[in-house]
Amino acid sequence: MACAIAGAEINLNDRVIYHVADEFLHSTLLQSASMANGSSMSTNTSPVFRVEFQGMSPKGKVILRVTTPDGVWSEQYIASGGKLVVRFQDATHDLADYAFQPTVSNPGVIRLDVRKAAMGASALDGDLAWDSRGKRLAFVTVNATGERTLLILNRELGQAADTGRGALDLEELLPIDGPIRSVAFVSDTHIRVIGQTQQFDQDIPPQGKITSGKSFAVTPTLPAILNVNFMTGAETAAVKGWSCK
Repeated sequence: MACAIAGAEINLNDRVIYHVADEFLHSTLLQSASMANGSSMSTNTSPVFRVEFQGMSPKGKVILRVTTPDGVWSEQYIASGGKLVVRFQDATHDLADYAFQPTVSNPGVIRLDVRKAAMGASALDGDLAWDSRGKRLAFVTVNATGERTLLILNRELGQAADTGRGALDLEELLPIDGPIRSVAFVSDTHIRVIGQTQQFDQDIPPQGKITSGKSFAVTPTLPAILNVNFMTGAETAAVKGWSCK
């Protein structure tokens, strides 16, 4: 089983098999504050986040909850020096990633650094997808300028972070918009990525390196949200799926 962690790395069986370039390597420090166990605060940033230091786990990790201005919260157990990453955008702020980084300074006390990712940094966008053999893993990264890249990782070639990206079978700039709704191997020789309004399809060889720029197709997608008129008025509804009969 593979999972994405904090939008920046892919973990397989408790081992990092791919790490996106650290988007906070050249980040901007927005605020640094001291917090006691059980305390909460509103950040002195724009936008303003609500941060709660909920306690320490038995393994010594910080239990941190961050709530965005629109009320969406994220909670995570974080080792000292680690970070909880929140992506946020509203009518007055551009899409950006913010890191909340606790460092244990004294028992029951942390120093919390709030950082904003540098422009051009990358993060994972959408879900991960295995091929039917469990040999290839596909995913999409997006940078702060909105460029999206499709990557296909060959599990049999080892840990990409340690092999100079040699485990990558494909790294392809996607000519579609986002956010990404799904990534899927239609078969072991065909990959499909569905964005917000466009769908990317490409035939691929069943094994070996895949040439970037290989022929592909981009087609419009059916809408993910519909406006529905009821007797009580118009409402928006999410589409769970489309089928033709």
